[in-house]
Amino acid sequence: LYTSIPHDQLKTNLCNFINRIFEIKDKEFMICNLYNKCAYFSNSVNNPKSYVVFSKSSLIECIYYLIDNAFVIYNNTVYRQVIGIPMGTKCWPAFSKISICTSMNTSILDFCTTGVELMNLLIFSLFLDFKMI
Repeated sequence: LYTSIPHDQLKTNLCNFINRIFEIKDKEFMICNLYNKCAYFSNSVNNPKSYVVFSKSSLIECIYYLIDNAFVIYNNTVYRQVIGIPMGTKCWPAFSKISICTSMNTSILDFCTTGVELMNLLIFSLFLDFKMI
């Protein structure tokens, strides 16, 4: 199933999920601390340098970047993945779970309010993937 999710659908579902999270939290920024693996929402960004700050638009931009720049090597040739999710990085399982839940018309409000841990996992997986780039 992960290999058959169209990228446009994946982007739409993740964007809807992130928009809903920011709407529920009613804050402008998500602030992530890699060291204690927690994230919180805030309207200000006066945090130590050990924190990573995402606005809603910057988070969506980062996710789109990961989706649009997934490459695989097959037979010594590099290919860009244009459909499906590669499962070799930390964020892809969370991406696929969110996409599948929103595709199945699961109540995104219920999913978001009970899925804060999943959102934290998504953010830190995303951050770890960007550190590897």
